Amino acid sequence: RRRLARSVAAATSGAEAWKLTSTQRAGTASPKNGCRNTVGVVVIGDEVLSQKVQDANTPAILAAMAANGIDVGEVAMLPDVPARIAAVVADFAARFDFVVTTGGVGPTHDDCTWASVADALDEPIELHQEMYERMLQRISTGVSEQQKRMAMLPRLGLSPGFNSMASV
Repeated sequence: RRRLARSVAAATSGAEAWKLTSTQRAGTASPKNGCRNTVGVVVIGDEVLSQKVQDANTPAILAAMAANGIDVGEVAMLPDVPARIAAVVADFAARFDFVVTTGGVGPTHDDCTWASVADALDEPIELHQEMYERMLQRISTGVSEQQKRMAMLPRLGLSPGFNSMASV
């Protein structure tokens, strides 16, 4: 079973990075390309594909990766279709050191990103207490049940990162 450890998030606060640790990487202890980290970027959302929302995250993520010496191997732009998200995340996890997801997370009825990532990683989804507490601190009117769903993350044992790539 492939296990991923959460790493620092990418260039924007809406992006999440998942890092395949060297001991979990198909028996090899070095990055997949021999010397540099590699990343696959998954942009998720019907609103991006329909151009209701312009994708500003991908250019920022690409710039941050380049600035930090991380090779971007592929970018996929996907609809809010759980099976497709899970398939691409699993594929990218097998081929790249990091998988960065952006978009698709929100307090809406079609939010399927975390459950799809959990399926791809064969991990259960559960309330991430630290993230939930951050939400409580930032939302002065209280957190609705729909908003609380955004803190339901795949169990990976580490904190979600919303830091800049400068932290890498």
